[in-house]
Amino acid sequence: MAVNPKYFEKMSDLLDELILARKQQALEYRDYLERIVDLAINVDQGIQQVKKAKWRDNKFKERGARNSIKSVLTDDEGLVNAIFEFVKEPKNGYRT
Repeated sequence: MAVNPKYFEKMSDLLDELILARKQQALEYRDYLERIVDLAINVDQGIQQVKKAKWRDNKFKERGARNSIKSVLTDDEGLVNAIFEFVKEPKNGYRT
């Protein structure tokens, strides 16, 4: 620092900016993860409320569970289908 104080001051400022940016990104990612958890909980609770006994492989009973997912996730058919297929598969740990 004794050799070039302006250079080190500028580097210190840049590092402070990088640290602040990284903290902001971490907070944004945390918010993102919290939103994902909230969506997952809402989907899980919605399915619990509408599912009927032996709903798997029953077209009409499956429709209720699928519509419950769709009500939480809007109209993104690809996402709704992916989550429905995940929930429908017993080996994924979702109990009926």
